Amino acid sequence: MKKISALMMCLLLAFSSAVCLAEAQTYTASADGMGGAVTVEMTVDDGAITGLAVVSHRETAGISDGAIERIPAAIVASQSLAVDTVAGATVTSEAILAAAEDCASQAGMDVEALKAANGAAAEKKLTAGTYTATRHGHHSDITVEVKVTEDAIESVAIVAQGETTNISDAAYDTLTRRIVEEQSFGVDTVAGATFTSSAVLSAVSDCMEQAGGSQAVSAFGVRVESEPWSTEEKTLDTDVVVVGSGMAGICAAISAQDEGASVVMLEKLPFYGGTSQTAGGGYFYAEDKERMLEYELSRYNGTRKGNAEMESDYPNRAIVEKYLDEAKPTLEWFESKGMLISYYPGSNTGYAYEKTNEDGTKEAALLSSDIAIFSVSDQSFDISVGVSGGDTFFDAMIKQFKANGGELYLETAAQSLMTDESGAVVGVKAVGKDGRYTINAKSVILCAGGFGASEEAIAEYGPAYAGEYNVTLPGNTGDGIRMAEEIGAAVHQGGFMMASGGQAFPEDDSSKLHAYMDPYTPTTAMYVNSNGQRVMSEEFYCGGASQTFVNPDSRDYYWIVINEANASASEAFKQRLEAALEEGNERFFREETLSQLADDMKVPYTSLAYTLNHYNTMCLHGEDTDFYKSQASLVAMEEGPWYAIKAYVNYFGTVGGLVTDEYGAVLDTEGNAIEGLYAAGENGNGGLFNLSYIGGHAIGGGAVFGKLSGEQAADHAAR
Repeated sequence: MKKISALMMCLLLAFSSAVCLAEAQTYTASADGMGGAVTVEMTVDDGAITGLAVVSHRETAGISDGAIERIPAAIVASQSLAVDTVAGATVTSEAILAAAEDCASQAGMDVEALKAANGAAAEKKLTAGTYTATRHGHHSDITVEVKVTEDAIESVAIVAQGETTNISDAAYDTLTRRIVEEQSFGVDTVAGATFTSSAVLSAVSDCMEQAGGSQAVSAFGVRVESEPWSTEEKTLDTDVVVVGSGMAGICAAISAQDEGASVVMLEKLPFYGGTSQTAGGGYFYAEDKERMLEYELSRYNGTRKGNAEMESDYPNRAIVEKYLDEAKPTLEWFESKGMLISYYPGSNTGYAYEKTNEDGTKEAALLSSDIAIFSVSDQSFDISVGVSGGDTFFDAMIKQFKANGGELYLETAAQSLMTDESGAVVGVKAVGKDGRYTINAKSVILCAGGFGASEEAIAEYGPAYAGEYNVTLPGNTGDGIRMAEEIGAAVHQGGFMMASGGQAFPEDDSSKLHAYMDPYTPTTAMYVNSNGQRVMSEEFYCGGASQTFVNPDSRDYYWIVINEANASASEAFKQRLEAALEEGNERFFREETLSQLADDMKVPYTSLAYTLNHYNTMCLHGEDTDFYKSQASLVAMEEGPWYAIKAYVNYFGTVGGLVTDEYGAVLDTEGNAIEGLYAAGENGNGGLFNLSYIGGHAIGGGAVFGKLSGEQAADHAAR
C-alpha cells in the first residue's frame, strides 16, 4: 500500500511539474542605461516571447521614451533580439536589449537564434476599416489615421499634430510612405526627428492592434531594412561648397551668392535649418560695444571673476571685437533680405561683470544686454518665443538661396576635404541618398554643427562632459571638425558644452525646446553643488552651469534647496513638487529639518547649514554680494519644512571646434590660414567665448561669422 501511495505521489509530482513547465513563466533582468539600471520583465509561453516591458529605470524622461516603448514592442512583434536601437537613445536601447537577452537566457531559449532571427511569421488578418491613435511626439500630440483592408495597410495619414513644421514634415512624408510600401511599421525613424517618428510608429502599432490584435502587430511590425542609398558616382563643380544648413550655413551661402559666387550646400539630415530652427533664444548685439567687450572679457561666471583672456584661446579678443562690430550690421543685412527684426535694447538685465573705472579701480557692475528677435516679414515673434518656430525663417532663406541659383543636397553627408599639392582645399567628397559625390570647389565653408550628438566626439573634443546628454540634433557629430583636423587644422583644446541649470522637471516639453530654461522653479530657491556650496546665481540664463556643476564621476547635477514658504509662492511648482514626492521620484526629498535634508542629499550638514546661513544674511541685507542675484529674488529661508531636488544639467550645444581668425578662415597648427577653408557656427566658435557660453551668441555668432566667411570664401573663389 505504501509503495502504491509513493508511486501515485511521484506520478502526481511529475504531472504537476509538467503542468508548471507548460505555463507561462516570467523572468526579470537589469542592465546599465544612461542614468542607472534599466529593469525589464519578460513573459515566455511555449517557447515564445509573449510579453516584454521596462518595469523600472532612471533614464531621462522624453529622451528615453522612444526606446522604452519601441524596443520591447519590436522584440515581441518580431520574436527576435535583432532589433535596431532608437536614435538619440542608444545607451537606453542597448540596456533594454541586454536585459532582454539575459531574460531569454534564464528561460532556456536559444539566444543566438533570437539574435539572428528576422522576425516571426504571423497571419495578416485584419478587420477592414479606419482606425486612429494618438501619441505624444517632440512637443505635441500626434494623431494618426490608418485605413486597412482585410489583409493590408491601405493608407497612413497624420490628421492632427503641432510639431516643428520643417523637421516633422520629413518624418511624416517618409514614414507614411514607407509604412504603406513595406506593409510594416517596423521601419527606421527619421534622423533628426526621433521623437516625432517614434510617436507616429507607436500610433500605427496601436491602430494595427485595434484592427487585428497582437497577431496583426506581429505581422505588420516586422523589422524592415533601411532604404538602400545609390552608389552612383557623381561630379559637381562650383565656386563654394557650404557644409551644413543651419544659421551659419545659410548665412554663409547667401552672403557668398551676394558676392557673385555659385554655391552648393550639403546637409546630412533630411531637412534644412539644423538645430538653429529649434533654438529658443534671441540674437545678442551691443549698442554700447566698449561696455559689452568689457563684459565679455571679465564677466562673473559663478565663482570665476575677473579678466578671462587665456592666451587668445578662450576668448580671442579680435573675434569678440569683430562680433560686436558686425552684429548690428548683420541684423540690417537680414532686414535687406525681407526679415522683420524686433530690437529690445537693455531687455535682459542682471549679468554681472568686473567694471574698470576711469581711475583704474574695479567694481562689480550689472550689464543690461541687447537682444533682437527675427522672423519673416509677415510674421513677428514675441521675444519670449525667440527663434522657435524658426522653420518659417529658414523656409524664407532657403527660398532665396534657391532663387539665386543655389543647389541644396539633403541627406548628403560630407566625408572628407580635397586638397591640392600645395595643401589648399579644392573641394569635398560626400555620400548621399542619391549617390557618391566629388564636388570640385574653390572654397569650402564648414558649418556642420558641433560635437554634442556623438559620445566619441565629446570624449575627444570635450572630455570633461563625457557621458552627458546634449539635446542638439543627431547630425552634430563633429564631422566638420574631424575633416579639417585630418588636413592639419588646429582645434581648440578642452572644448565645453553650452548649458544652464536644466530643470527640476525635465519631463516637461520645454526641456526639449529650451534646454536652458526652468519655467517652474522659483528664483527664490537656493542652488548648491554636490558639496552643499552655492556657486552661482539662481537667476542664471545660460552659461555658468557647464563650469560650476561638472561632476566627473556621474551625470552633471546640482541641488535645488527651498523651504515650504518659498515653494508655495508658485502654485505650478508646488503642484509638480507634491506630485513627484507622491510618485516616489528618487530625485525629490522633503524633510522637517535641514540636517535630515542634508543626509538625503549626502552632503555635509555643516556645509549646507553654513551656505544657507550666509545666503539668508545676504537676503536680509537685500544684496547678493557673491553672485548678484536681483533683490526681488532674495527671500530668506528661515524655517522648514525643507525640500531638495536633484536637478540634472541640460546641454544644448558645444563650444570649441576649429581655430579660426576673425573672418572665419581656418588656421593650421602653426597659426597659418589654410587656403580655401573657412568655418562658422559650432564648427569653430571657441574664439567667441571665455569661461562659458553667453546667451544669444549661438544664433548671433552663427549669423555674423557665417556671413563673414561667405564673403571671404567668395572673394577667394574669384581670385
